[in-house]
Amino acid sequence: MLEAIHAAGTAGLTKSDPIRRTQFLDKRQREEVMASPVEAGFVATVMRPSATKPALAYRAVEEKRP
Repeated sequence: MLEAIHAAGTAGLTKSDPIRRTQFLDKRQREEVMASPVEAGFVATVMRPSATKPALAYRAVEEKRP
């Protein structure tokens, strides 16, 4: 998942993108998969503006990348 977020560049991935990519996992497992890189500082959560309402996005933090 970290590689997918990094490949998305500065725009990052919206919250729905990782959900689609990990739909085979249940909700608890998916939340753990996304929480680990955020807690480790490899990924930052940002609010990305859209036409209707802001969307949560995950963006890679370059200096922390393993």
